[in-house]
Amino acid sequence: MWYIRTAERLERTATWQRKLPGGIEFVRRVVIDDELGLGASFEADMERHVAGYRCEWTETLEDPQRLERFTSFVNTDEPDPTVVGVTIRGQRVPAGVPAGVPS
Repeated sequence: MWYIRTAERLERTATWQRKLPGGIEFVRRVVIDDELGLGASFEADMERHVAGYRCEWTETLEDPQRLERFTSFVNTDEPDPTVVGVTIRGQRVPAGVPAGVPS
């Protein structure tokens, strides 16, 4: 939460952390030891975030209109015959994708 509040827009975490006086040790003191007294506000921010969380993929799977956007081709209802799927750990993935590697 501290990073979200203080980093520049699109700034990488490592870049942000290197700019801090004391680097990662300062981050540890602020986040773990609550050196700046921000812990309660961090907790409140996280509670609001978790309470308002929604999974966009779950919402898409539950909405037929949004689900229609995910087709092999826009000009046919036929699936792409060149895409072969396999089941890995209970999930359907394209064949040839190594386990653990996002496709």
